[in-house]
Amino acid sequence: MAATSPEPHAFGPVRWEEIEPPYIYGSGTVLRPFNEVLNLTSGQLRMSVAHLKPGQDVDHHDHYTMAEVYFLMRGKGQFRVNDQLIDAEQNAAMYFEPGVMRSVVNNSDEDAWWLFVGSPPDVKPAGTD
Repeated sequence: MAATSPEPHAFGPVRWEEIEPPYIYGSGTVLRPFNEVLNLTSGQLRMSVAHLKPGQDVDHHDHYTMAEVYFLMRGKGQFRVNDQLIDAEQNAAMYFEPGVMRSVVNNSDEDAWWLFVGSPPDVKPAGTD
């Protein structure tokens, strides 16, 4: 008898406002990860959405093993890549390989909504502090 694979599943829909608890950056930026609510627990993909009010940003950071795509869904802002700022308008995207310093900034006078998708989830190498 042939083995059968499990039935495919769909998860959602989930509204951004319903995801608790949010992560709040020092600047006040609100980030809500969709990983648990959409069952993104396979270790293959991570997704979150950030709402940046004027003047807010996401902490400048890098990842050991995770590549990411940042997509500006609504508003204006800037990608920060290493020490360079790059202007972005609605529907702009940028891809970051592991090890590249990255963040986003809302330097405009309107709210900005960013989608962040990363894969594979970041793994800190053994022996690093």
